[in-house]
Amino acid sequence: MPRHAEIWYFERSLAAPLVRPLAKRFTLRELARPSRGRPMVVPRSGDTSVVCLADLDERNLGSLQSVASRAPSVRLIGIPRNGGADKPVPGFFATLPRKARPAQVRKTIDAALANIELAQREQNARAELKRAEREMEELNRIGVALSETRDVGVLLEMILSKSRQITGADAGSLYLVEETRPEALSAGPGERHLIFNRTQNDSVQFPFAEFVLPLREDSMAGYSAVHAEVINLADAYRIPKGRPYHFDRRFDGETGYRTRSLLTLPMKNGRGEVIGVLQLINCKVRPKKYLTRAGAVAAEVKPFSKRAVRLALSLASQAAVAYENSRLVQDIEMLFEGFVQAAVTAIEQRDPTTSGHSLRVSQMTVGLRKRWTAPGPACMPQRGLPPSR
Repeated sequence: MPRHAEIWYFERSLAAPLVRPLAKRFTLRELARPSRGRPMVVPRSGDTSVVCLADLDERNLGSLQSVASRAPSVRLIGIPRNGGADKPVPGFFATLPRKARPAQVRKTIDAALANIELAQREQNARAELKRAEREMEELNRIGVALSETRDVGVLLEMILSKSRQITGADAGSLYLVEETRPEALSAGPGERHLIFNRTQNDSVQFPFAEFVLPLREDSMAGYSAVHAEVINLADAYRIPKGRPYHFDRRFDGETGYRTRSLLTLPMKNGRGEVIGVLQLINCKVRPKKYLTRAGAVAAEVKPFSKRAVRLALSLASQAAVAYENSRLVQDIEMLFEGFVQAAVTAIEQRDPTTSGHSLRVSQMTVGLRKRWTAPGPACMPQRGLPPSR
């Protein structure tokens, strides 16, 4: 039974003596009885569950039925003046005999309230299903866009912007987990560290410079990367005691910005390895609102919901795979270019007289192509004459 429930009935009606014993269980509201000079006035139910008991021979009963049809939290129970109560009435949940016992009245009202709750759950489930479908479509579109992007810089910028967009974050940062390669192949694996690679902020503009920080638990990004865990804080200034990490307030002090809600999550590839960290800042109630004042932060910023965490983790997984693929393509291109350069060098070293010929031909070809495709009359050959060299 819902906590907030009201029983409505009309004054001097057949329902009045039936509902009075329920005063301890429900809030009773007596409505003015309609007459020729006074039409029916039905209050708004709002979010409160309402069961209205009305005489079936009441005047303006159609108005009451119309109200119930528009309000999903209202159910009508009819009481006939004569005859039985087993005949269904359009628009009414049930009927009761005028001399129904208290137990029967309670049982019927409880069934009506349970029906309201069930209908609300169904409505919420349908709304949740539609929202999940929209989110899935959005994630699919983002995944396609990420997979089609080959430029690593553009891809990283897109990963951060899409993560902020799908969670409603005002700002965000992206860290990459890199490994220092040892000089000797036999030296073993290198030392891992974090690179502060990207940052975005809708409310504050500031100069940015990439820098390296150690991969340790004392920072939230480091902790998330080491343990592959999500950190979701309602207020970054109030970290629960016992946590090994802290929040660096220097940026807020230098810019006047106020970091409140903070979500830090790992970017894991298909093998479960953390290759980066996303940090999303200040989940906004209104996404287009700028947080330029402390008052705006207090009014407009809310904690990141479980739904936002779920969406961000899904996007982070897609982003990690797309980033690795782009890096792999880039490495293959660099490897192929290096192979070609090495092959050309080896061939030309056999004959010193033609040394550098291949390089000069490639440079001239590129220059000719640029000149030919450049706008203006310089790239247009005259009739009967070869293009200018």
